[in-house]
Amino acid sequence: ELTPRIEPKSGVYVIGFTDNIGPDATNLRLSKDRAKEAKDILADELRKTGKNMPVQAIGYGEDDSRALFKNNLPEGRFFNRSVVIESIPSE
Repeated sequence: ELTPRIEPKSGVYVIGFTDNIGPDATNLRLSKDRAKEAKDILADELRKTGKNMPVQAIGYGEDDSRALFKNNLPEGRFFNRSVVIESIPSE
């Protein structure tokens, strides 16, 4: 489980990505929706453990400079349809 690993007062970010199939605007919206849905689930789980911290959702769409994998192969496109959760502990 993820929530026990997140330290209190950490900055928590849920980042959504998409592949490059379809219109840019649609992919950007999809990545934001994907990130928001995962953020809502994560924030709920954090609250259940007493960690009431803000969680931010960010969507990058199909931005090649931020893509996790190259979109030139089906496998890369598959893996880019995802979210990444980053937890940055406060100092």
